[in-house]
Amino acid sequence: GHTIFVDGGLVIQRAADKSDTYSQDKTAEAVLSSEEDKTLRMIEELGLDQEILDILSLPKLFHNLKSGIREVISQDSHEQAFYDLSAFDRETALHLITTKNYEAMPEQLQKVAPIAYETMLKTGDSQKCDQLVDKACLDEMYAISQKASSPLLRRYESLQVALADIKIAVRAQKMRKSLDFIKDSLAECSLLDVSALAKAAASSQEDL
Repeated sequence: GHTIFVDGGLVIQRAADKSDTYSQDKTAEAVLSSEEDKTLRMIEELGLDQEILDILSLPKLFHNLKSGIREVISQDSHEQAFYDLSAFDRETALHLITTKNYEAMPEQLQKVAPIAYETMLKTGDSQKCDQLVDKACLDEMYAISQKASSPLLRRYESLQVALADIKIAVRAQKMRKSLDFIKDSLAECSLLDVSALAKAAASSQEDL
C-alpha cells in the first residue's frame, strides 16, 4: 500500500491493488474532506454544543446545495459529490430541490436555493450558480463572526471568510474577471478592505 500525508499530520493508508481506484486525480484535499466527514459525525456523537456543530457543517451544507442543483438539472448522478450530513444529505437535497420545497431546507439555504436553482435552470451557467451559493455561504459565515457567543468562534469565522475572499480574488485575477463579478463574489469581512481587494484583483497581479 501507500501512505498519504495531509494537513494536521493525518496519515491515510490505501491498498495498492488492482481494485484500488485511488489515483493522482484524487488529491489529498479530497481524502481530507472524507476524513472531515468522519470527524464531524464523531463530534455529533459526542453531543457537543449545537453552535459549534452548525459552524463546522455550514460550508458542507452549501456544497450539498450546489451538488444537488447540478444533479437535478443535469440528471447525471454524482453520489460522491455530496457530504454525508444528517440535516441535508444527498437524498434530502435532491428531494427538496426537485419538489422546490425550499422552506424545508436548513434555514441558511432557504433564501439562496431558489435563486441559484432558477439561475442554473434558465442559463445553464454553473459558474454563476456556484458564485451565488458560495457568496451566501460566506455571508452566513460573516454573520456568525459577528454574533457567535464564543470569541474564538467569531475569530475563526472571520479568518475563514478572509481566506476565502483572498482565494476568490486570486482566482478571479488569473481568470481576468471583471470588477463587478469580483465584487459580487466577495463577502464582507472585518479583517479585509474588500473594496480595495476587488479593485486590485481586477487590475493586475502586481496590484493584488
